[in-house]
Amino acid sequence: RLGFLRMKGDQTMFIKTINYKDFDGNERSEDFYFNLTQSEILKLETSLNGGLTSYMSLMVQKQSQPDIMNLFEKIIDASYGIKSLDGRTFTKTPEALAEFKATAAYDKFFMEICMDEAKASEFLLNIMPDDVNDKIKKAAESGVYDDATLSDAQRKAISAAMAEVAGSVAATDDAVKEGN
Repeated sequence: RLGFLRMKGDQTMFIKTINYKDFDGNERSEDFYFNLTQSEILKLETSLNGGLTSYMSLMVQKQSQPDIMNLFEKIIDASYGIKSLDGRTFTKTPEALAEFKATAAYDKFFMEICMDEAKASEFLLNIMPDDVNDKIKKAAESGVYDDATLSDAQRKAISAAMAEVAGSVAATDDAVKEGN
């Protein structure tokens, strides 16, 4: 089951319910939370040579499964966190991430998004801030890409929206530097 939890402001919380067997063989069903802010998208964008957008496109084009898996791991690591009960905070710590990655739920989730393009695309679309997500959905739904499948349109829209976010943050940063 996939879901969303609206927070005040412009953040969308992606909730992924994962059904799995724990290491004692018990059936479990747990909700896990994911979110990326614009600043986190920028950090991802600048962490890879050529930028996240170009890197993602290149890896998909090359169909380099190891690089795609490494990229998804990096995105999961950046987006996973623990939401406070009052919805005020979303805590992302190395300890919380390590605990999640130590579960069979992580293994199931990771394999799902690495092996199923539709689920990977859905995950990427739904961890974005609302304004970025709205741009991506509008582009994909409007059929702006001739003869493209929905997943092709989503991929192109994700690239365009992420580049726009990175560009607008960089422009703001440049303006601040010029003002100093």
